[in-house]
Amino acid sequence: MKKRKQGGGTWGNASTLASKDNSKKPTLNSEEDDISSLGIQKNYILEETKELYVEEWIRWDRQGKVVSKNIPIICSKSPLGKNWNDFVNDEHQFTPSMFVKYQKSKGRTIGLLLHVHHESSPIRSISTKFYKELFNQSDLVGDINVSHVSLSVGMPENSLQQLDPLVPLIPSIQEVSAFIKIVEQFIEGHPEEHIGVFCTSSFNLCGFMVVSYLIEQCDFSVDAALRLFANARPPGIFYKPFLRELFVRYDDVRLSEAETIVAAMNIYPPSWDGIVASSMDSMIGSAPVVALNAAVLLGPNNINSRTSSPVRGPYSHLSDVHRVKSPHLERIDSIASNLIAFRSPNIQQYLGIGPNLLADEDDVINLGGWEYVVQNYLITWRASSKRVMLLVLAEGCFLICCRNDGSVEYHFVPKLGFFRRKDRNRKIDNTLLEGEYIVEQIDGVYVPRFLISDVVCFEKDNLKSQGLKQRLHLARVELIDTLKSHEQSLRADQRSKLRFREKRVFPCDEFLELKNSVVTSLPYASGGYVFHRKTYEDNAVLLWDPSSSNIKEDEFLANIARIKEN
Repeated sequence: MKKRKQGGGTWGNASTLASKDNSKKPTLNSEEDDISSLGIQKNYILEETKELYVEEWIRWDRQGKVVSKNIPIICSKSPLGKNWNDFVNDEHQFTPSMFVKYQKSKGRTIGLLLHVHHESSPIRSISTKFYKELFNQSDLVGDINVSHVSLSVGMPENSLQQLDPLVPLIPSIQEVSAFIKIVEQFIEGHPEEHIGVFCTSSFNLCGFMVVSYLIEQCDFSVDAALRLFANARPPGIFYKPFLRELFVRYDDVRLSEAETIVAAMNIYPPSWDGIVASSMDSMIGSAPVVALNAAVLLGPNNINSRTSSPVRGPYSHLSDVHRVKSPHLERIDSIASNLIAFRSPNIQQYLGIGPNLLADEDDVINLGGWEYVVQNYLITWRASSKRVMLLVLAEGCFLICCRNDGSVEYHFVPKLGFFRRKDRNRKIDNTLLEGEYIVEQIDGVYVPRFLISDVVCFEKDNLKSQGLKQRLHLARVELIDTLKSHEQSLRADQRSKLRFREKRVFPCDEFLELKNSVVTSLPYASGGYVFHRKTYEDNAVLLWDPSSSNIKEDEFLANIARIKEN
């Protein structure tokens, strides 16, 4: 999970947001008044429809578990307001206040109820505002005091909907982005609170949004995200069009391949699922308080940019990369593993090595003291929390990353190749680079970039005799400068979108130069500082973030000054 900033955020006080519009909300005294106030013709609202819905609704478990320790989302079926009491027996009732109070009993504070629903009903005879009475004022404000946001998704634009009027519409990339923005902004402003996410049953529509969040924001693979959600809200997503879309959207597979993958999963609707269960997600209407859709939340400019440059796995703004699959995957993995073997037993273990944190003085003492750190390490800035590698072969180049679930993925980068500096007719082969993948925004243009932080090997040469600065110099001369020279003869559409730069490293006593001349001018936010070993042998790096560490900049500088004096 990416690092959360404490405090701030754009969300106001929960009680202020929750009560903002409800003071003006009319009181609904009867079923007929409900219908009249919502502008719905009475013949479209039948008690039999409510009874049929409740008959399915009571079969679903009320709520799931927290998605994970670092992802404070809890999915539940739609709580029903007190005006549904005539249709729900006492033992089956599940109101918003019951959900919030149950979570409180488990030590969790619900700060936001995020209601995801379809914009248009697939059953045309029933209005999308049928369940606008889902909350009433006493439920929403009187005894739970929780913010509520309603996000509409699934505009009727795809051919699937036209073929089958009962098919819930698949949320678009823009609508998923809106969901992510709501969740991220709330967590940023309320890091100790949880979010209750619900649709009708919270299996399929909620599942699609949460799984997409795990993939885009938390760097999960599709398989791992589906498993995590299913564990938190059993049985997970069982609606096959949603599953197929997740694999097509995030795994770079064709629809026919996705159909084969989903068929092999042997997923079937649970025995309690029926027509109502599969379609009710599309009938629930906008609850009051804050009603949003993707266009309102993101704005037209953001939507257009997202449409033209969708996220592809972990490499945003690099939409032309392709995930490597069998039978090529095994061969590429074998080559990469052989090149990394002299640093680590396997590439998965190497990529999984996290930095050693410098959180307090004890961490420094365990390393051998500040004298040892200053003598043996160089310092640079931290651009990304994810260790990424680039495998350079004569046949092509492959980005390598380790997912949060521990699996290693390879992505082929089209139009990228490095020619030898002294022989422009031959491409560089069997080379492995370590670095960070970032996206810079320069004059309004997004530039995906690979920051080279080390050269693991160069054309099968393990470079053990060279220090870190020498290896980075080799990267600039043999790779970056040669690539720039070669691309001068190419048209823009013949060049790879991926740009390269070697990271500058500094002696520890030049920390202020690093901070003042580099970090302050970065076109992206840095995440602290990284210490790299000067010599080749040690794989581990040290991470120091003054904003969260007990070791502050003044203390670090004082130690540097003391060591220089001695």
